[in-house]
Amino acid sequence: MKLIEFKEQTVLYAKDQPEYLPLPAYRESNDPQGRIVCCWKLTLAERFKLLWSGLIWQCETIGR
Repeated sequence: MKLIEFKEQTVLYAKDQPEYLPLPAYRESNDPQGRIVCCWKLTLAERFKLLWSGLIWQCETIGR
């Protein structure tokens, strides 16, 4: 899986930090929980694995 940019994103975390992969995300400025939404692109093999298991998990909270 890899994170991809999308038209609704409002922020790009770690843009100028070469030791990290950039994290394109949508973050609503007034969300008290600091939640973000990301978009992932799966490889064909990962799609089959997902089809077989039926599970995918993600949880992110970015500090305020």
